[in-house]
Amino acid sequence: MKIQNNKIVANVLSLAAVALNLSVFPAAQAQTGSSTYTGSMSNSTYSQVAIPLINGKVLIIGGADENTLSSGDGLMSDPELYDPVAGTWTVTPLNQLTTRDFQFTPSYTVTVLTNGKVLFVGGALAINNYLYENYSIADTDLFDPATSTWTLTGSLNIARQAHTATLLPNGKVLVVGGWGNTGNGDILTTEIYDPNTGLWTTNGNTLTPRSDFTATLLANGKILIAGGVDFGSGNVLSSAEIYDPGTGTATAIVLNNAAKLANGAVQIGFSNAPGANFTALATTNLSLPFSNWTTLGSVTQISSGQYQFTDSQATNMPKRFYRVSSP
Repeated sequence: MKIQNNKIVANVLSLAAVALNLSVFPAAQAQTGSSTYTGSMSNSTYSQVAIPLINGKVLIIGGADENTLSSGDGLMSDPELYDPVAGTWTVTPLNQLTTRDFQFTPSYTVTVLTNGKVLFVGGALAINNYLYENYSIADTDLFDPATSTWTLTGSLNIARQAHTATLLPNGKVLVVGGWGNTGNGDILTTEIYDPNTGLWTTNGNTLTPRSDFTATLLANGKILIAGGVDFGSGNVLSSAEIYDPGTGTATAIVLNNAAKLANGAVQIGFSNAPGANFTALATTNLSLPFSNWTTLGSVTQISSGQYQFTDSQATNMPKRFYRVSSP
């Protein structure tokens, strides 16, 4: 009996030890964010653009000053560089007579190059801060964070605004589409900038002229071009295409292989670059804006470059329209 009692006591002590060890862990505490003031900018401005640089600093450019709120005639403040280590701002004035409009929503593009410099491309014409929004420019400029200086670089072959600029894996920059000067309308041509030479070369056409669209670099080095506006026709676009910078060609996304399943659902497939992400949408009324289309969910990649989605809501519907969009 004594041996049995000793075993029982040992078990009780063991359990007590476990309970004691558990008691040393505090209950999880809810985390909340916090904010602290840092150094103030040298100028009051709004609607500006913030550009993270590869050296950890931030370049602020564009926007308008407080006079715009009262008179509508505010001027663009000088660009400023923020140092997160010191918490200070340094004014980096443009040391050239630029004709680009830097105020409000930018019509130009900004690209941080692999060498750390910042490339500003095209945009709307502005003289003495007066915007000529129907006139595009071909100017391109470089900002060097190492010296805080601005320099002109090669000009575009075609002046444009509301275009896209994509940094390619080889360090060059691809510019696509946009709106040209008055009378030129939307632009089909593309151009590539070489930072080693500072020159632009034309590089083929897209399938559809468009402005204010998105251009996304895919894992295979090709560019997904989607949506936008054809200002020439006044149409908002749903079309998308895959542009190959290596060949200077574009391929449209075409839905195909539609099939009616046994349960009444509709299954549709299409080909595209491997690893891309898409969302499928559907509607019975083509006149509805895309924001009112029904989201079917994410598209499934069934094999490399082959995609498929299913509309389980299509049962007994005489007509149904579909589109896919990139996130």
